[in-house]
Amino acid sequence: MTSCAVLCELCETLAYLAVKKLLTPFRVVEPQTRQGTIVYARVSPDSKWLAYSSTESGREEVYVTPFPSGNGRWQVSQNGGTIPAWRADAKELFYAEFSNAQTQLFAMDVVANGDQFETRNYRKLFPVNHIATANNFEVSPDGRRFLIVIQPEAEAAPMSLLLNWPAKLSK
Repeated sequence: MTSCAVLCELCETLAYLAVKKLLTPFRVVEPQTRQGTIVYARVSPDSKWLAYSSTESGREEVYVTPFPSGNGRWQVSQNGGTIPAWRADAKELFYAEFSNAQTQLFAMDVVANGDQFETRNYRKLFPVNHIATANNFEVSPDGRRFLIVIQPEAEAAPMSLLLNWPAKLSK
């Protein structure tokens, strides 16, 4: 069965739609607060978990919930986080953290038993400059390489400062 996660209602609810069976979409996750917004979401390769980022805590954080039930959730980022991505075997989760004007990629090992979810070996991988602000990185199946869409670094345009410009107008 082909399926997809659908962001609807202006990113306030993440719904799931089984495409081949043409089922009515149903809610999987919604923020715990009215001010919260679901920003990014990715279903694990084994289709058992949904990693998503939400602003419900006041800053964007990454959470994981069982998929498609959405019963229970775990916050897996420690200091803000966005753009979650899974390794192909669903045993490692990656995300980006924006702090101190720099983006860092983080990883953690995933241990899932039934409906219980646990992370281990939380680690900072490397900084990424100028990452685009969308779902713009992918992880190789083995989790060792990354494809990252970056925005080119903008060069500062030269600036001219003209002093005493009214006097120059009269000449």
